[in-house]
Amino acid sequence: KKIEGCPSCFACIPSGDCPIDDDMQELYSLLKQADGIIFGSPVYFWNVTSQAKAIMDRTFNLWVTKVLKGKVGGAIACTWTRGTTPALQAINSFFSIQGMYTGGSFDVTVSGYCQTVAPGTLVTTGLEVDGKTPHNDPWAQARECAREMVNLINKLKGQ
Repeated sequence: KKIEGCPSCFACIPSGDCPIDDDMQELYSLLKQADGIIFGSPVYFWNVTSQAKAIMDRTFNLWVTKVLKGKVGGAIACTWTRGTTPALQAINSFFSIQGMYTGGSFDVTVSGYCQTVAPGTLVTTGLEVDGKTPHNDPWAQARECAREMVNLINKLKGQ
């Protein structure tokens, strides 16, 4: 996707619509429809990529209109060695600023350190989450993130 950075023009404040005509327009409709959003990024220099940050910044208009408030977010940061903690912090800060709930946060590395963040709780494990997720299987960790998000979405909907 081709997504420009936010120029801080504040043209979105009156209407909530971003005037930049790029691929972010497609993402806006998907973000508005979603009950939950998994936001993932590889780690570059101990943070999310510039492309991931551009997406976050371009949701300023959704912050103005509070469209993402109350939705559930799941964060995934992938790296070969380290640096996922600052990347997960950036994604989870984005969720917090938007007024979203954090349903799961996973640090996917070769060494397999896994962090799970739930509302008001931080649980850190080395090998498994609830005895189910092998530390060296990133797909299993992604599925666990999705399961946690679905559970939280269902709780919020009273199901």
